[in-house]
Amino acid sequence: MSIGLPVSLTRFIGRRDELLAVRRLLLRRLLDKSLVVLSPGRSEMRYRLLDTIRQYADEKLRAAGELESIRDRHLAYFLALVERAEPELERDQDTWREVLDGERDNIAAALRWGLTAPGRAEQGRRLSAAMARQWMLRGQAREGLDFLRRAAELAPEERSSLQARLWCGLAMLAMVAGQRGRCAEWAARGLQVAGEVQDGQTRARCLTMLAFTEFFVDMDRCQELAAEGSELGAQVGDPFARDWGTVTAAYSLTTRDRHGEAVALARAAYEASWPRHDRWTAGFARGVEVYASMHRGDVTKALSLAEEESAIVAPLRDYFAVGTNVVNAALAFAIGGDIERARRIAAPVVWDVEQTPDADVVRFTPVFGLLDLWAGDLTGAMRWFQRGIEPERTAGDVWTATRCFPGLVSALRRLDRRAEAAEYAQRGLTLARGFGAPYVIAGLLDEMGYLAAETDLVRAAALHHEALEVRHAAGLQTFLVDSLDALAYLACADRRAAAARLFAASDAARARMGYPRPPVDRPRYEEAMATLRAVLGDDEYTAASTAGAELSIMDAVAMARRGRGTRQRPPTGWASLTSTELEVVRLVAGGLTNPQIAQRMFVTRATVKTHLSHIYAKLNITNRASLASLASANRDGLSAPSTSRPSG
Repeated sequence: MSIGLPVSLTRFIGRRDELLAVRRLLLRRLLDKSLVVLSPGRSEMRYRLLDTIRQYADEKLRAAGELESIRDRHLAYFLALVERAEPELERDQDTWREVLDGERDNIAAALRWGLTAPGRAEQGRRLSAAMARQWMLRGQAREGLDFLRRAAELAPEERSSLQARLWCGLAMLAMVAGQRGRCAEWAARGLQVAGEVQDGQTRARCLTMLAFTEFFVDMDRCQELAAEGSELGAQVGDPFARDWGTVTAAYSLTTRDRHGEAVALARAAYEASWPRHDRWTAGFARGVEVYASMHRGDVTKALSLAEEESAIVAPLRDYFAVGTNVVNAALAFAIGGDIERARRIAAPVVWDVEQTPDADVVRFTPVFGLLDLWAGDLTGAMRWFQRGIEPERTAGDVWTATRCFPGLVSALRRLDRRAEAAEYAQRGLTLARGFGAPYVIAGLLDEMGYLAAETDLVRAAALHHEALEVRHAAGLQTFLVDSLDALAYLACADRRAAAARLFAASDAARARMGYPRPPVDRPRYEEAMATLRAVLGDDEYTAASTAGAELSIMDAVAMARRGRGTRQRPPTGWASLTSTELEVVRLVAGGLTNPQIAQRMFVTRATVKTHLSHIYAKLNITNRASLASLASANRDGLSAPSTSRPSG
């Protein structure tokens, strides 16, 4: 049994198939003559006229008086396509992003006609506003800003939803282009107009853009605006404002190491955005979890999440989202010990930010600086950190500048530019405390401790213990081992068994977390191990190391804290000497020279001289002979001599 079609429909189908066959034949002939060129697109094959043929066709259309009507039809068609695609980008971003990618040249041609031809301004402005999200997703900031500016300037004082959307679109593209001042200006204008015309969606998006600009200067304000934008986005049914606002709020918490709260927000944003293929929001949401895992003692998990984060955003092929998330991933790989891989995946991002106009990657300078620093390239590290702190002078990006200070101080210290290092450390600490950023605060305290160790071991110990307390209170479990190392280096001078235990505890915790020491720190660590083994002897060194390796990270922290106790000492006399100073006296009494004492205590010669000057002042003497005599008279007050001496 068959179902017959009406005669008219049968004739129509037959006629349609005949026309399609003729068109295919004509197209094939044009291809054979190379008058039409076949170009592979990302998702389909496309046909393109040669430039000379296109110009000839334009001349014929103009001569026939049909060029204007054809361009009007072209504009109307692509306006309808883009306005259909705009909401679909929030439902199935992968599909519609590719559709608009395939028509990029056509859309640009339609925009040029709509924004310049008399009587077409409304269509050109609508098309510009509808394209803003696509331009943002694809990182086409220069192109988008040009069209949106022209569209907005056609009616700059208009109080309409369309004008508000144009201001908002400009703010979105200024965000990805790193033009934060313009982003704030345009978002504020869009917010005002949208409020007047009761356009909730545009208001919500403008709030999230304003939140982003506040991220670099005021985390509390950032969180407040982001939450407001997210809540309004949910109310008016705009998933982008809802989820991007949530992610921005999460990052404001991440910077202050409130990782539990940040992860809760980020997971909600990821679960809402990923099913609709919003790679932008989902990628940044995963980035929050990368940071949380890096800081809270699970570097292995951070590496897995970093792989996922990079894969999510890769198809966007833009600068901002791909670059920022790849930089996050690179930091995770570097912390995990694979610095070469980190530098390799960051290399294209470095090229982009150096060579490409309107390319911005959030927080790239501190990460690029750390990659060079940890690899031992102090000059390269200085270049990135100095570049990163420059905006701090104009208050344009105080947060990124703040993140650069610990690395900058570390590089300066290692280059023996100690006065500069101390100055930058204090500046950075003031900024970090203003943001309430424990990770940065602790890093700077450690650097200040290393600087102080040359002249004042008591102050150095106080600074390292303060860093330990900051990390412990903020739950920065990964970096507790950095505090253990810092305190172990101090203990090398006079509490060598404790130093061996602390280093072994740090080694064991690093292995569990997947957080090895970076290459730049390994020579000093290996020298310390060799000195401790030589001074303690194999048996005592092995016993101390075995005991330390069996400690949990929190037990090791408790042990380090117990070693902090101080006793009240008189200002002068034998009883005023610290344990470190007593060790110097013992070694002097044993006949060691200053260089030998420096090697034995794992300090510099300048530090030995400083200790001796303090000792002479406290004991009211002026030379080594007098010191040796007093040491002999107070033999019971000196620690037992070491059983072996360091090699070399």
